[in-house]
This record gives sequence, C-alpha cells and structure tokens, in this order.
Amino acid sequence: MQDETKYTKTLSDFLEADICHILSDCEAKVLFTTCRQLEKINSLDHTKVKHIIFDKYDNLHIKGRSKNMILMSNGENIYPEAIEEKLNASFYVLESLVMENNNQLEAWVYLDYDLIDLDTRGKSEKERGLYIEKILAQIKGEVNEQLSSFSKLSRIFVQQEPFVKTATHKIKRYLYAHPHKKE
Repeated sequence: MQDETKYTKTLSDFLEADICHILSDCEAKVLFTTCRQLEKINSLDHTKVKHIIFDKYDNLHIKGRSKNMILMSNGENIYPEAIEEKLNASFYVLESLVMENNNQLEAWVYLDYDLIDLDTRGKSEKERGLYIEKILAQIKGEVNEQLSSFSKLSRIFVQQEPFVKTATHKIKRYLYAHPHKKE
C-alpha cells in the first residue's frame, strides 16, 4: 500500500486529483503498474527512452531513444526516428535511416524499386536515374516542409539494398555510421 501512495504522488504531477476517483480499481492498477514500469525503464536503462512526456491532455508521449539521439553543434537534440517516420510515409520509400554528417542531417532511403520499375517501364537507364533524382528531391522537399529549421535534411542518398536489421527488425545503425563522411 505504501508503494501505491508513492506512485499516487508521482501521478499527481500529470493527472488531476479527480481523475483517480473515476478510474475503476482495475484501471488504477494498470495505471500504477505502467508508471512503475516507465520509471524503471527511464531510471535503469537510459538507452531505452530519452523523454517521457505528458501533455496538457494527460496523453503519454515517449520521444526517441537516447542512444539514437543526434546532438547538433547548436545544442539541438534531433531524434532521427521522427524524421524517418516522415520519410517512410512517402509512397516510394520502404525504409530509411537518418544520420549526422559534418553537422548536417542526411538520409539514406531504400526505395520501392518494383514501383519505380512500373513507373519507368520502357525508359532508358538515364531516364530512370533522372526519375529517381526527381523523386528524391520531391521527398526531401515534402519532408523538410514538416520539420523545424534545425532538423531539415541536407541530402538524401539511395540505399541500393535493404538495410541490415536486428532480430527485432530494427536497422543496425552502427553499420551505416557515416558512409558518405567528408574528411
């Protein structure tokens, strides 16, 4: 019981006191358990979750992984997953990876080549290459419109093969660290 009181105080930071009265016992237990787990994740393994945020509507937002965060020279924290989500929303992008290179953000995208082949059927290799360049420019423009000034992409590169992934289907970022780095 003392444990629940401790978490009630923690919950009061982001919940109005009255909301606890409208929760059923089951809902309250789930809420307390979730908060305990979030505290364990955040305090025991900082590579898992960078920020746990509750907005003004008491919605829970988990933002980025610490080990993936990019710290730019201007002090801004960039979470590449948020940019990758916008890239992956493009019709032509199957998967993407955002990395920092010389204080600029760059993206690598693995395109849907089956779709591109359909669109460029009967065209020369040069025309196909120009078509892909046009798609990349369009994607970069659309994504950068949605991003703040400090998190805009400077370049997008084509990844010819699918990215190497872990058993849990996450891209092995360390394998792609700075493949186009300018020395």
